[in-house]
Amino acid sequence: MEKQKHRPISLPENHPWLMVKKMVRESLGKLPTSLVLVFVVSLAAAVLASVLLTLAKPAPRAYEFLPLRLQPHSEAVVFSAKRLQGTWTARVAKYSMSLQFEDSMFEWIVEEDNESQIRYFARGNFKLDQGVLVLAQRPDMGKPYDPKNRHIAYLPLSLRNINVYPTLQKEGLSFLIPQEERERLAPQFLRFLPPAAGQPLLWTKQFR
Repeated sequence: MEKQKHRPISLPENHPWLMVKKMVRESLGKLPTSLVLVFVVSLAAAVLASVLLTLAKPAPRAYEFLPLRLQPHSEAVVFSAKRLQGTWTARVAKYSMSLQFEDSMFEWIVEEDNESQIRYFARGNFKLDQGVLVLAQRPDMGKPYDPKNRHIAYLPLSLRNINVYPTLQKEGLSFLIPQEERERLAPQFLRFLPPAAGQPLLWTKQFR
């Protein structure tokens, strides 16, 4: 098949674009050279200013999955993440909770009294950095499963990420969550924590 040749599109003489183009050309030809020069310089300056403003804009900040926001605590005792490994349990008001650390992953499950068919959960990664524990949720890690009760509904916690000051004591593991971190949390998650920022959340280690 013979390939068709594309002809350039011709516009009628009274086309608006051609008329504007003609007017600009005729106007520039009638203007004094000094004005034309001023116009060209102004146009070049505007283009240059636009380029400089674009380059001066700060680059968008890269999203950090495990952001460290809290300053290292002056009295914190730094310990290895290996000491967190295993399962911990806690209780706040009418909520029973378990927190499991495995390698760099965690699973936080909350159970409410008199609500046997619903659990709240968060799964994700964690890190210990300069005495600050950072937890970040990952929706792609799926849901927990209880083989003893397949009818339990697991609902995700509203937890994107959180910074806490962890402390290992004889009583167990305690989380101190400053007010600035509490303000980042959803009301749904706050009800599972102690009511005051200065009150630690105490976890007890479970041994098999």
